[in-house]
Amino acid sequence: MKIKQSHEFHSSHRTGTLTNVSIDEVNKILGFPATEVPKGAGDGKVTVEWQFKATVPCDIPMAGPRDMPCAIWDYKGSLSFKQLSVWMPPEVGTRLFGANYTNEGQY
Repeated sequence: MKIKQSHEFHSSHRTGTLTNVSIDEVNKILGFPATEVPKGAGDGKVTVEWQFKATVPCDIPMAGPRDMPCAIWDYKGSLSFKQLSVWMPPEVGTRLFGANYTNEGQY
């Protein structure tokens, strides 16, 4: 799976959770550092985030791989409990984060 940092979109809702992970671990898995959200930006509830596109194979023959927008963020200090919110397809979350990823909603 290919991961490429992107800032072209904003996630609309949480589709899952990462648990027992640190900023450094997520940085290493994705291959780029988190973006720190300045105080007062947006609604003030997110402190760090990662936005990226993951290239995943397509189940449709001849269609080729798809670039899926994804995001991970700290919501209201959840990182202090080693928990992050995610917006990504389950196949991306499972492949990147294994048992630390839980799918909780529709992408």
